Amino acid sequence: MNRIRASISFGMIALALVGLGGALAGCSGASGQDPALEPWFATDPLVEEIVSQISRENIEVILKGMESFETRNTLSETESDTRGIGGARRWLKEQVEAYSPRLDVYLDRWVSDAGTELVNITAVLPGTNPALANQHIILGGHYDSINLDPVREGDTYERRDPNRPAPGVNDDISGVAVAMECARVFSQYDFQKTLVFVGFVAEEQGLVGASLLAQKMKAEGKEIEAVLMMDMIGSSVRGGGAPSQPTTVRVFSDGPMDSPSRQIARFMEMIGERYVPDQDVDLIFRKDRFGRGGDHTAFNREGFAGVRLVESNEDYNNQHSYNDTFANLDMDYLMRNARIEAAAAATLALASASPTPMGLGRGEGYDAQVRFMPAVGEGVTGYVIALRSTTAPRWEEFVWVGMPFQVTFPHKDIDEIMVGVAAVSGAGRPSLISAYLR
Repeated sequence: MNRIRASISFGMIALALVGLGGALAGCSGASGQDPALEPWFATDPLVEEIVSQISRENIEVILKGMESFETRNTLSETESDTRGIGGARRWLKEQVEAYSPRLDVYLDRWVSDAGTELVNITAVLPGTNPALANQHIILGGHYDSINLDPVREGDTYERRDPNRPAPGVNDDISGVAVAMECARVFSQYDFQKTLVFVGFVAEEQGLVGASLLAQKMKAEGKEIEAVLMMDMIGSSVRGGGAPSQPTTVRVFSDGPMDSPSRQIARFMEMIGERYVPDQDVDLIFRKDRFGRGGDHTAFNREGFAGVRLVESNEDYNNQHSYNDTFANLDMDYLMRNARIEAAAAATLALASASPTPMGLGRGEGYDAQVRFMPAVGEGVTGYVIALRSTTAPRWEEFVWVGMPFQVTFPHKDIDEIMVGVAAVSGAGRPSLISAYLR
């Protein structure tokens, strides 16, 4: 159920469009959606095609293949080709390399102070628009695993032994498999922005692999529009006998209320529910689950905007456990979440950059006057002003304003509303909304 309303006005308002020399009458909420807003609410046939190609069979190949290495503990065996983290990452790299010559696939290596080799698995699909190619969208999860279960009878391993079996299928090959399947599908298309698909190492030891990449990209001056992290997206049954929510998935985002991370979360809800209508995206305005952390946090710390997609139904008995196996996944549920991720990432990568807010003022004293710089990117067909009350979690109203870059809302009190602006490209390719913070 998409909770974004299609009405476009706070009552009946007139929009003075500077540069057009006239006023455009807005529709009332009761009269339904303004036909001018159709591009904003439309589904893009190209995104629909991309989402439809996300393959359950291919995702299962990665899930089962990585499970077969028994453990991927960061400190586990590295020389074997059949067991431990070293063989697992080499196997996954070979799988992704076979997808397309357009992907730049490599093992990104560091060595810790203790001499441990830390290796992220990375695939890059360069953007085709020179003006936007330095805008990166990161899709990822962590491929390392850990087992903290009590020692079982007959177990030959101690509890802290890094070579102890730790299948880690939901936590978090579920996220890695989806990221790499997106790499396979996306590599058949052109995108304005650069896409980076990553399997992170040492998440269980403190978000180490993600922190190293975030620091590296910051030092290199890379721009990251969005980090779309997936961590545990395959369980539809909550543990402890609590009620389950098999048709919802959560997206966690760091504050404050109009932070870039929150705009990404709202975007994922809007786009995810548009292309996957049988799955609801729940906005959780917290950086992560209470007292827990994920790889997106490492990017947030470096000033990049990231969110975490995670199941609504956690079974703690299956986390960091022998029980985290393929057999305990719900593949139908996982596939809906995979398509949400694919839809959001593809839409962002195809769309223009966000417009740049240039000012929010009172106009003649009693009006709301919005100014912005045009968005960089191909095929921009118009702009949408987003409005909501200051206490509302979601954007409530949308106004199509076409191509002017200054809009006046007569008798609209800017003390009582939040305002944002987005660009629309082609058929149904909205950019992220840029919020006016002052």
